[in-house]
Amino acid sequence: MIDALRTRFFPAAPAIPEYQPLPEYAILYFEHLAGEWDSIPADRIDAEAKAAVERIFEKVKVRDKSKYNKDQKDKEEEGKILTWRDLYTFDLLLTRKQPLEKLSRKVWSLRSRYRDVAGLKEYEAYLASKPPDLAATTKEEELRADIEFLLGELYLRYAIMPIREKVRDQITGKVARYMFFAIMLVVLSFYASFNASSAGRISIEMAMVMIVLFSGAVGGLVSMQQRYQSVPSEGDQIDSVSELAHGFLTTFTPLFSGAIFALILFFLISAGWLKGELFPNTEGLFRKAHTFFDFLGTPDYAKLVIWSFVAGFAERFVPDTLSRFLEKRVTDSVAKS
Repeated sequence: MIDALRTRFFPAAPAIPEYQPLPEYAILYFEHLAGEWDSIPADRIDAEAKAAVERIFEKVKVRDKSKYNKDQKDKEEEGKILTWRDLYTFDLLLTRKQPLEKLSRKVWSLRSRYRDVAGLKEYEAYLASKPPDLAATTKEEELRADIEFLLGELYLRYAIMPIREKVRDQITGKVARYMFFAIMLVVLSFYASFNASSAGRISIEMAMVMIVLFSGAVGGLVSMQQRYQSVPSEGDQIDSVSELAHGFLTTFTPLFSGAIFALILFFLISAGWLKGELFPNTEGLFRKAHTFFDFLGTPDYAKLVIWSFVAGFAERFVPDTLSRFLEKRVTDSVAKS
């Protein structure tokens, strides 16, 4: 029973797929590279490179004949499916057979792609490492080394990005479901709490506390979902995927902290520490609404729900507000003394 509840409410991190065939858009790029390979004179291709490319082309033949399933998990079949590793190997072999006069344009093209994929910050760090100039006097081995470095960085991102997006989509989907149920719970708590309070089964104060807690929790969930949707693609790609996959349980932290912050903000407003037109008037808050429909037409209750949501959504709002109150208290104490 306990294990079932733990699995239901605290699921394991989304699984990172162990194996991924080459997607359709990468197949188109492979065909482009194959055309370049066919244009290379036969005397420039050694036996070792030719054998490696033929093994890759054999996988293309198997794919064209539809002899495998993309979802096939049989280890014997995996060796027959074209992967990012094959495409990376093919691109490296093709680059090594390019004549010297084409290397500078190849470097320029890869640098442009790297800037688009990695982002300006990482590209500037790459330029700060002083890569070889594209002048005619640059040594051939330096240009080829730079090409292989750029290819390695590009293909690492090409292979990881689909996995990263899949993990993020899995987390976002789970959070969206939890948020939907949380919103439904808020609406039901509104209706049930006011009906119960009007019938005398619970106090209106208890109904307010329940609404504040649930509204703050929803704010925390919305904030967390936006954070996962806007995770930057820059930085270490492997570390980024690892944090997404293994930090899944931390997605529930904003739910609890949002509820707590909303309750603290409610106490700050009730104590009179936060006043103004934007904040609800708590003096008559508990006497204005007796039914759910009375609640819908009361501005003070709407302000209370909004501020409870804000307390959960803006994680630093309540802690920063408390810090300002403490600093003011210390300043006033020092001034009096």
